[in-house]
Amino acid sequence: MASLLDQCQLAVGQTGWLHREACDQDTTYPEGSHCRHWQKGCIDEVGTGEFGVKLLRQRRSTRLHASGARTSILRSSMSGQQGLQDTAHYPPIAARSTSWEHLEKAHQTLRCIEWQNITKELMTSAICGTAADKESETHQLFEMSRPRQPGERIDYFMSHSWHDDAEAKWNPLQRLAENFKVQSGSYPTFWFD
Repeated sequence: MASLLDQCQLAVGQTGWLHREACDQDTTYPEGSHCRHWQKGCIDEVGTGEFGVKLLRQRRSTRLHASGARTSILRSSMSGQQGLQDTAHYPPIAARSTSWEHLEKAHQTLRCIEWQNITKELMTSAICGTAADKESETHQLFEMSRPRQPGERIDYFMSHSWHDDAEAKWNPLQRLAENFKVQSGSYPTFWFD
């Protein structure tokens, strides 16, 4: 994927998508729609050190059909500055580093979380709230992890969403950890995504 992104050419006027926070999903779109999790924008500047994406303001319009039914439609505006909000700035893909540099950095900074730090409460938490709250909670979550030791293999990869059913995951995870300890003498480590 990173190799493909290395080849990406950015230009003013291209569509840009910005990911929504979990607590900011657009529920006017059906489950499974990318629009529920992403905000549409427009690349409005490209520099050597960064590019800017302006989010599109959406306005709701209502159409009255001959049958008398009303249909509500979200419309995005890109005309002039009227439809655009503040610009979010990002370093361009090519300016960051190559795919090989990304891979090396990933190996150097890979972290894991010990089973003892995974709790049922952690499985049900979500990072929402004010920016300060999110930053504090993110830091606390980061502190639960530790750097991977040289040559260490992380025992399990676990994909998790705070929208998942924690009860359905928690009991099997406990059994897995206990069985792992019986077989290896220690609890497992996780790459918690």
